[in-house]
Amino acid sequence: MQKLLNRKTVKERKAGMLHIAWRRFKKNKVSIAGAIITLTIAGIAILAPLISPYNPEKLNYGKELQPPSWEFLLGTDTGGRDILSYIIWGARTSLLVAIGAILIEVAIGVLIGAIAGYFGGIIDEILMRITDIIMTLPTILLLLTAVSMFKVRSIVIITLIMGALGWPWMARIVRSEFLSLKESLFVEAAKSLGIGKLRIIFHHILPNAISPIIVVATLDAPFYIMYEATLSFLGLGDPTAISWGNLVARGKDVLTSAWWVATFPGLMIFITTIGLNLLGDGLRDAFDVRARI
Repeated sequence: MQKLLNRKTVKERKAGMLHIAWRRFKKNKVSIAGAIITLTIAGIAILAPLISPYNPEKLNYGKELQPPSWEFLLGTDTGGRDILSYIIWGARTSLLVAIGAILIEVAIGVLIGAIAGYFGGIIDEILMRITDIIMTLPTILLLLTAVSMFKVRSIVIITLIMGALGWPWMARIVRSEFLSLKESLFVEAAKSLGIGKLRIIFHHILPNAISPIIVVATLDAPFYIMYEATLSFLGLGDPTAISWGNLVARGKDVLTSAWWVATFPGLMIFITTIGLNLLGDGLRDAFDVRARI
């Protein structure tokens, strides 16, 4: 009976927190704008096969570097590819890279943060010192070094590397949440009932730490999009991927004569990162416990 009451109390508290967070989020007009931008980009990525006017990889010979027109609304690149179609399909690459890297970041960061926060002691010290060392190193330099080590330029490998390097901040946040939550009454109740440590970590504490995890993941997403674009621009990305960064790199040599090649994909990178940042800031403010008091 006590176990059922504990579960009911936790569920009621979570429902109340989500309701308050949603109410606060709705009042923030800037955050709503960020959510609309993010959902629009996601919709474009999902509907790419339906809304793309041309095959993004089709070479239109004789129509290279055409300026924006009724036939090609955003013009064509150095190979005669339709830039609008390329940008629409490029949204898929950017979002898939961000989502993939975030999933890897969450898997590593949550595991390390949960173990460090729950067990504490020497385990916490060792894991946090490793985390601190990685956090002090410039991420972009680590990324450039790691990607350069692979001969194959694969978008999958790039995503794996970004996620594997991006977990320290997530681990720090999760550790902080676990240090606070492991002293809660519902955790003490679970211990008194003889529930194992792993079950307490993943079934009792972790669900209550989901909010900051979502916030950190949302704030990190634009960085992964920019990292992928940067690697592509520097020639270290996947040359076969339909990427905004690849299109920007293709247009940098003709920027003065065909500004549209690099400008439009660069603008999409800017809009997407701004939308995700605004959404992340809104979620952070909505779930800020101190702001509700």
